[in-house]
Amino acid sequence: MRRIGEILPALALGVLLVPALHAQDEWKYRAEAFGSVGTGRFYNGGNRWGSGMQLGGGVGVRPFDGALGRLGFEARVHNLNFNNNASPPYSSGGRATSITGGVLWHLSDSVAQPYIVADFGAMRTNFTRREGGEWYDVNPDGSLGQHHLENRLEQEKVNQFLWGLGLGLKLRLVQHLYVRPELRFDTTTTGRGWNFATVRLAMGCGYYW
Repeated sequence: MRRIGEILPALALGVLLVPALHAQDEWKYRAEAFGSVGTGRFYNGGNRWGSGMQLGGGVGVRPFDGALGRLGFEARVHNLNFNNNASPPYSSGGRATSITGGVLWHLSDSVAQPYIVADFGAMRTNFTRREGGEWYDVNPDGSLGQHHLENRLEQEKVNQFLWGLGLGLKLRLVQHLYVRPELRFDTTTTGRGWNFATVRLAMGCGYYW
């Protein structure tokens, strides 16, 4: 929850700073397909295990007219490769792949459409952690004895349910083409001792019709 508190002010600021560009021009569409590339951070509880590049993509629809015309639905896939860039024996890294379905509410019908999104789905995480330590035995006379060095390798594959929140902007460039910067926070249910979460910032490009 602490991480949510950290990013909510940024999300709110993003909404306030979005200009009402070409408010007189309406932009309505029924379906879209998009891809994105960006950066992300991976957490377990309050500990950051690494960061790296994220890739994603999906499809969306806006099936309604009238009062519900700003309501949209999406299905998407994201892949985050993360590493803490530490030297062994204190290193961690892996890949987190999520498949989600989301509900969006667009805050405008103009060519610049800020939106908020909530999604639910599943995340599969493959990770490796290497931890080490060393200590000495103490002899009866108080001197140091045998030196011990431990190097523990942990490799796991974890499947979990996740939910997430995000905010972004769809900006129409030309007919059928738009860009969409986006900030997202996803967190998982606690299971087998893991409480994974990701924070991702990405730039996407989409095709609408």
